[in-house]
Amino acid sequence: MDRVSELRRIRVFADLREAELQWLADHAEFRDLEAGEAAVVEGTPASYMLAVIDGELRGRREKAAFDGVVIVVRAGDVSGMLPFSRMQTFPVTSRAMVPTRLAIFPASLFPEMLERVPVLEPR
Repeated sequence: MDRVSELRRIRVFADLREAELQWLADHAEFRDLEAGEAAVVEGTPASYMLAVIDGELRGRREKAAFDGVVIVVRAGDVSGMLPFSRMQTFPVTSRAMVPTRLAIFPASLFPEMLERVPVLEPR
C-alpha cells in the first residue's frame, strides 16, 4: 500500500485532498514497531506527533509507581505532541502491543503543516 493510502486510513486525514495527503506522506517518517517496542519514552522531549496506521500502542508510566495503562492509541488515531500543545516531555512510555506501523511528524513541521493543510488546525 502506498503512503498516501496509508495516511487516508487515519481519521483526521481521511477526507484530505490528494495533494495535502501527499505533502504529509512526503514529510512523515514511517516506522514499523515489533510488539513491546517503544514509540514514545516517558521523560523524553515531546517533539513529534504519531499517527497509528496499523496496530495499537498502550502508554503507562514506567519510571514511577505503576499506575496501569494511561492511554490506548489504536489504528486510525493520532497521539503524541499535537500542534498548540504545551507538553514539554512525554508523560508515559507507549509500547506497541502487536506489530504496529506509525507515521511520525516532527513538531518542527507543525507551522508548515498547518499552513499547507489548514483544515487540520481545528481538528
